[in-house]
Amino acid sequence: MSSSKKKVLVIDDDERICRTISRYLEKEGFDVHSATSSPSALEIFSSLDIDIVLLDLNIPGTHGFEIAKELLSLKKIGIIFITGSTEQVDKIVGLELGADDYIQKPFDFRELLARIRSVLRRLDHVTDNSSGSESEAGHLKAHFGNWQLDCLTQEISGKDNATPELTSHEYFILLALLKSNNRVLPRDFLLNAISSRNWTPYDRSIDVLVGKLRKKLQCENGEYIKTIRGQGYKFCSAVTWSD
Repeated sequence: MSSSKKKVLVIDDDERICRTISRYLEKEGFDVHSATSSPSALEIFSSLDIDIVLLDLNIPGTHGFEIAKELLSLKKIGIIFITGSTEQVDKIVGLELGADDYIQKPFDFRELLARIRSVLRRLDHVTDNSSGSESEAGHLKAHFGNWQLDCLTQEISGKDNATPELTSHEYFILLALLKSNNRVLPRDFLLNAISSRNWTPYDRSIDVLVGKLRKKLQCENGEYIKTIRGQGYKFCSAVTWSD
């Protein structure tokens, strides 16, 4: 990470939790700001260069998912959801929105710190190598079927002017598959490509995200992304690269 202090925004309607988290993280060298509502969170976010957001899902008046969507539309940041929910659907929806991690209440502050540092390391790596994935292949754009993926803007476009919006997780899954064209990628590999979280063998999040990708790619002649039973996924269409 850089030597400058990383800016953390804590969003939780419980002021006591905000104060406790802020004190702990400030002792660990972070520049911490807190908000107890969506409007105040957006005000702080728009005025500061926030690096990572710790977001409670149960904000009165506005669900945490909605806040996350709005923040991510403004800037690519790290988001860790703080939740008391154990529901798998919350984890899946969070992934689809672009969340980086989850931590369940009550949590150990050392675990929270480890997760924050892990997400920031990944974000720093992406920033320091903003064209890293592309430079490995020496190209900036991938072409397959009727689609073009711009690796700088992380946007995809079709010859019929279709421009489906990809979440950051969908983008990194697609990029990994394109770079490994016709090679099987295990689920664990794809999970590691999109997040620093610890996953359980029964986590179906990757299957859900691949399913979303398939729908957005709208392949006419079979699937671009093939499921290899018991192994993982592979991309089966021809891929070309260009600057």
